[in-house]
Amino acid sequence: MLGKNLSHYRIVEQIGAGGMGVVFLAHDEQLERDVAIKILPPGTLADEAARKRFRQEALSLAKLNHPNIATIHDFDTADQTDFLVTEYIAGEPLDKKLAAGALPAKEVVRPGMQLAEGLAAAHSRGIIHRDLKPANLRLTSDGRLKILDFGLAQFAHPEADLAVTASLTSSQQMTGTLPYMSPEQLRGEPSDRRTDIWAAGVLLCELATGKRPFPETHGPLLINAILNQEPELPRRINPHISVGLESVIWKALRKNRADRYQSVGELQKDLERLTAGFSPQTLGPATLAPALASLGDGAAGRICPGHRLLSSPPPPRGRGQAGSGRRFAKQRRHPWIQEPFRTSRHRVALHCAL
Repeated sequence: MLGKNLSHYRIVEQIGAGGMGVVFLAHDEQLERDVAIKILPPGTLADEAARKRFRQEALSLAKLNHPNIATIHDFDTADQTDFLVTEYIAGEPLDKKLAAGALPAKEVVRPGMQLAEGLAAAHSRGIIHRDLKPANLRLTSDGRLKILDFGLAQFAHPEADLAVTASLTSSQQMTGTLPYMSPEQLRGEPSDRRTDIWAAGVLLCELATGKRPFPETHGPLLINAILNQEPELPRRINPHISVGLESVIWKALRKNRADRYQSVGELQKDLERLTAGFSPQTLGPATLAPALASLGDGAAGRICPGHRLLSSPPPPRGRGQAGSGRRFAKQRRHPWIQEPFRTSRHRVALHCAL
């Protein structure tokens, strides 16, 4: 391909490769600018219907104009080759930066904030990434994070290695890169914005600790861990991480997406609070465990995320108010927790107070 032309784009050099194709630096001979061209693997767009869908996705992405999202310029087919043209971003892929280990604790929140800002812009237009991972993030020389390959995971080739990328294009049931896939993706359920929030939590954990929350490398073991096991708390890996940042990561990685941040905006607000020196609105296990210890029955291990502790006990509820009556007959209260704690067979330990 080097030195050849695709339409009016002259291929200069290969700059990347992955499950979604090979990426080349190219020169746009019409507009006299450097661009990045992703050549999709043969068979990715199996027919004209798939090609039409991809073009529609590309058009939607091209309307995104955000400093943290790589701009899409064009989608075309030449010499029976499908390719996507995006802005060329000179910088370092995040996976190469992470190869050197975790970022200093004070430097983790900034790229996390930029990631949240870019995702929020895309989600506002109904666009979900589905395949967030370090290889799809690039840091420019001035420290700006750019998100690449928005929405392309749904077109991933079904024969890709499961340890790297898992996909079922015929049904669109399962798309993404396995270590960063959410439980709902692994179960073949539809993706939504909370799917990207899970991947953002994995990325934040990796930025803060240098390790993924589920480090298994064998495919079946990794799938089982994501579906059934709790990740190791980040502060046990890197004690320099703040309790607040651990709480943010912990909430983003809840297996039930109803327990995660419900929007990237919520995640962004908590990260903003960290940069301003405040604690996030959500509370993680390091904060909740001491308050729940007196409840016994393993309450701290079963608590749902996002519950607020009070600085003083709440006033008692009178008869007829919410929370009275038979519904809460079998419960114990802790004076520093805003909502009732339900014991026995109930799955949810606390009601969310946020």
